[in-house]
Order: sequence, then structure tokens, then C-alpha cells
Amino acid sequence: MRACVGAVAYWPARTGRRPSRPCPSRGRGHGLGVTGLEITQQVQVAARAALSGVAPNLGSMTEQEQQPAGQDADLDPPLSVTGVPQEVIRNRETQAARNAVERTRIEPRIDAHIHAHRLALDHLANVHQWIADTYDFDVVGDTRPAALWQMSGRCIGIGRLILDALQLGYTSEVLHLGRALHEADGLLEAFYMQNEDTLVRRWIAGEYVRPAEVRQAQARYDALLAEPMRGMGATDDPIQRNDTRRKMFD
Repeated sequence: MRACVGAVAYWPARTGRRPSRPCPSRGRGHGLGVTGLEITQQVQVAARAALSGVAPNLGSMTEQEQQPAGQDADLDPPLSVTGVPQEVIRNRETQAARNAVERTRIEPRIDAHIHAHRLALDHLANVHQWIADTYDFDVVGDTRPAALWQMSGRCIGIGRLILDALQLGYTSEVLHLGRALHEADGLLEAFYMQNEDTLVRRWIAGEYVRPAEVRQAQARYDALLAEPMRGMGATDDPIQRNDTRRKMFD
């Protein structure tokens, strides 16, 4: 499966079943792993020397020895051992002192926000469990209620994962989880849209539902709502909501 958490939501959550093919990717991939990366020869020499306790003498290597075979010089230039400049060391110490001061001011506020969101997710999780315990539908069945219950559970799970990552101090690494939650929430919404039964039936059947298909369904639903809302004097055009969704992915 493609290393994109958003794909988790679009694959059906059937007990004992997993995707049998990779999640399709649009354009350049966003996988977490890196393949085909060749380590340059001088780095290999430095690594072996570090293990043996002998500093490598890269200066004694010929240009041909330093240049990896089959690679361009502008992409893989020769490397030299320089160490960390004193100016960089001083800047790091200065920044570390600033960070320590900022943590005492900002981290309590961050913790308060995370705690508030955890309370909200805990409530949603309790309601989610209450629905399964109260109503008589099969939570892993091939019905709309089951699909809604499963997808809402995934949204809650991704939300918890985001909060856990933020609590550990991750920031930019969490962005793809935010997009995953946004897309999962959109698919959940599509499951109960009027005249959009095709998507939920495909998901129940084990088919992959693309995020673009969900956004198209949202656009059709917004257009369906727009006319009666305008007739009732509404000033908030629902079509603008879909435009906002589109801009999020540009």
C-alpha cells in the first residue's frame, strides 16, 4: 500500500481482508521509504574508517576514486571532512537557549489544546461504542449503517494518532495525517449524501474509492443544495465550500 495514511480511509475495513494491490498514486509518489539511493564511495570509506578508529584521508583519493561510478559530478560532488565551524556551534547554543525559554511559555498552551481535543475524541469514541451496543445492525455488515460506523471509527482513530504525534513533539510530520483525516471525513460524508449510493456500495464491495471521486460527489451535493438555499434567502453559497476543499489540494 502507498505510504499515505489517507489511503487507509479509502480502503474498505472488512474483517480479515487487506488490499491486494498497491494504492494508486497520482503524479510523484509520497512514499516514506527511499529506494535506489546509492551511497557515495567516499562516505563508505569514512564509515569503514570510523568503525576502525582511523580517520579517512579523502584528500589522498584520486578524483576518479572519489567520484561514484556512473554518476554525474554535479549531483555527487567529492566530499571532505571539515567538522562543525565554531560559528555554527555558537548559533546552536544561542538557539537552544531561546528554545528553552519559549518552551516554558508555549508548551503549556499546546498541552491545553491537545487535552481539549482529546476530551472531544473521547466523547466521540464513547458515542461510537454506544451506537454499536444500542442498535441491532451488524457493524461489519454490508449496509450503510455499518459503513458509517466503520468510517467514523477510522476518523476517530486518525484523530487520536494526530494528537499522539503532536504530544510527542512532531509538527510538519503530522500534516499528511491531517489530510488523511480530512479525506476520511469527506468519504464519511459521502456515505449519506442523497443520490450518491454508488460510492458507499463500491466501498462495501471492497473497491478503492479515490479522493477525487469523493470531491466530485461533494460538488454535486453542494449544487443540489444551492438552489433551495438561495430560494430561502441563504447568503452562504454551499458551492463555495467545495471551492475551499479544492484550494486545500492546490
